[in-house]
Amino acid sequence: MHENLLFFSRIKRILKDDIESQISFVMERLKLKPYKDTFVSKLSQEWKRKLNIAIALLNDPKILILDEPTSGSKCLLKFLKEIN
Repeated sequence: MHENLLFFSRIKRILKDDIESQISFVMERLKLKPYKDTFVSKLSQEWKRKLNIAIALLNDPKILILDEPTSGSKCLLKFLKEIN
């Protein structure tokens, strides 16, 4: 999971000095730290969706638009409310 966040932080042109702190912040905020070294292929659909949210939050956007945030995961809406 960490590798994916690292890859997307480079795509999003996050400064090299800020990459690890941003990844750490997002992983902590979304409670993803226990899955840091887990391959994405081993994650459940729900955790893959959480990873997608983490990727979206990497560059600290002011607004985040989600397409069908409740589809595929009953807990995702609750999860989003918790991190808000």
